[in-house]
Amino acid sequence: MLGAVSSGHYTDKKSNLIDHHQKTLKELGLSDLQTRRLRGDLIQMYKLANNLEKKNQQLIY
Repeated sequence: MLGAVSSGHYTDKKSNLIDHHQKTLKELGLSDLQTRRLRGDLIQMYKLANNLEKKNQQLIY
């Protein structure tokens, strides 16, 4: 099979890319996507709990 790539090779490349990306974020002092999303969710819940933002509040309840 010409041009066939083993799934192990693809997984290794993807893993190396993810590791490099995480290392770059750490070097720049930036958070990963999961942490940024969690932070944004916590900020939004704080705003809603303290009546700082009333948009779409009924959607949560």
